[in-house]
Amino acid sequence: MDLALFDFDGTITDSDAFTKFVFFAAAKQRIATGKLLLLPEIIAYKARLTTGKRIRRKIFSHGFKDTFAVDIAAQAENFAAEILPNLVRPEALDRIYWHQDRGDEVRVVSASLDLYLTPWCAQHNIALSCNQVEVINGKLTGNFIGNDCSAEEKRRRVESAYELDAYAKVYAYGDTSEDRALLELADYAFYRHF
Repeated sequence: MDLALFDFDGTITDSDAFTKFVFFAAAKQRIATGKLLLLPEIIAYKARLTTGKRIRRKIFSHGFKDTFAVDIAAQAENFAAEILPNLVRPEALDRIYWHQDRGDEVRVVSASLDLYLTPWCAQHNIALSCNQVEVINGKLTGNFIGNDCSAEEKRRRVESAYELDAYAKVYAYGDTSEDRALLELADYAFYRHF
């Protein structure tokens, strides 16, 4: 049996699901104020002066801090059912099914959110490591539980979930520099292609 590790945003999907979810589920007023307040951070990110992990945390916190978890979870279920299928690359799903048909273990390892990845991965019988949102007293705190699941954290999560030597081969699929550590685990690494 082999192990297949997939990044989600930009690898399984053709675009950034995290940002689309924020626009789908966050209150319109929070989106409007976030565009203004976070503009310097967004510009810094696009200019590669700050990291994806920093901007993700800031956007998530601004969009969802102190919102009711049950409401956002319902939005995430709808997003997973209605929006994600239109973002998923057919060739990515074909590759996932190819691995599953061979009996391989398949896992998504993503900096995206458990809110919508958990139902999507459950639907496709895929294991998951991703950013988990923190809930206290029924409300989102605006924080993630643990480290942002990007870069070296992807490697750490995989190595804590699997004994890699137990697999004949490891495949990994990614599309950005945040996937480099994941790709380095693989016997067969696929960068921006299948």
